[in-house]
Amino acid sequence: MRLEEIGTRYLTAKPAPNHSGWKPFVRSIRAQFNAMRSHGITVYRVYEPEVYRDCDAMFRDIRDHQRLFVSSVESLVPGHPLVARVDRWSGYTLNTAYRAVHDFYGHYRQGLDMSYRGEIEAYYAHLRSFPEVAWDVLYSELVGQLGMHALTGSFLPVAGFPSLRLSNLRFGNPAAEETLTFH
Repeated sequence: MRLEEIGTRYLTAKPAPNHSGWKPFVRSIRAQFNAMRSHGITVYRVYEPEVYRDCDAMFRDIRDHQRLFVSSVESLVPGHPLVARVDRWSGYTLNTAYRAVHDFYGHYRQGLDMSYRGEIEAYYAHLRSFPEVAWDVLYSELVGQLGMHALTGSFLPVAGFPSLRLSNLRFGNPAAEETLTFH
């Protein structure tokens, strides 16, 4: 299935803010964020859309300086459950924590770039660290938004809050999913 097709499904799916996977997803993000910080990684939130020139720069920053800069777009996507408030547990929005753990565990630890293919490979690598009940949410947050980017050229919502959209988006067990094609 092409990423553009996933983007179309993502943008037209019904919102599902009460999906049973949200709470386990958030618990997993908190645990992974805490583990990352226990490895000595400090996360800095910045308001630039592109934080690093390339993946190698991010990898060097993590390896050499034990820090990770994360683009925070909270002000651009108000109302999303991951960005609506600062999490009192971590001091960050959950979106910032999610983006940090995705970059650290999905990209840095796996040595994967941030191309479409690298993002999909990072999704599959990172998937194993979430309970199965949270897989739909992870799929929406990563693959659905990646499809939206392939379709529209933007990670910002065109209408509504597409990252809450899970209905009609999933295509079954991720291990048995159709092969994604890239252009």
